[in-house]
Amino acid sequence: MLYRLITFSISLAVCFLIPIYYDDLLEFMVIHFHSGWVFTTLFLRFLNVIVLTIGLRYLFSIWPKTAKFKLWLLFLIALLPGLGISFIAPVYQGDYGTTSYSENKLDIEQLKSATNNKFGLKEGYQIVAFFDVGCPHCKRLSHKFGVNLDAGQKVPVTSFFPAEKDAVDNFLHENNGESFTAFSIPDSVFIANAGISFPSTYLIDKEGKTVKHWIGDLVNYTALDELLGLEAN
Repeated sequence: MLYRLITFSISLAVCFLIPIYYDDLLEFMVIHFHSGWVFTTLFLRFLNVIVLTIGLRYLFSIWPKTAKFKLWLLFLIALLPGLGISFIAPVYQGDYGTTSYSENKLDIEQLKSATNNKFGLKEGYQIVAFFDVGCPHCKRLSHKFGVNLDAGQKVPVTSFFPAEKDAVDNFLHENNGESFTAFSIPDSVFIANAGISFPSTYLIDKEGKTVKHWIGDLVNYTALDELLGLEAN
């Protein structure tokens, strides 16, 4: 009996640990198992139910009346509490689905001029992100783009900041953006291309045309998966 109670307790503890370390597990699986953002978020919540089902099997085996419960019945019993525990890591309204985006266009020539022609178009797609060093959404998106690149995203990321180089370097170092191409540009050029909502993120093609433009935190799990699956050319 003691062994069964300990096994149930361990299973219950794992159920709580999964949502507590949800972001770390999500990023680990995206990078190392290439499982994608959307699938992994759903898998981790379903895993909570599976782990609790296993725990209940050991717990219910203690008593003769419940020891004969079928596995599917234990699964149904575990379904609601397992999912409930998983919501310790909350689901936000914009996490999934096709995101809305504006059709703003970049002034490529202006950006070239502001960077002494160091910024340029690529042979294929390119992500162009406008970050403010003090913006929490910018920090989170920078980190996720870094995860995507570690997971094999082929589309390069170019970032622009209205800040001095030291502040930019510190931002990139702290927010997983050291593999980005980064530029510091004047405030006027930054606002003219980014607008007033940050982060302002463009997906452009080899001709500099805007394919998509996300504002704020609209680069969700679905969008990150789309970028992961996009060929560079």
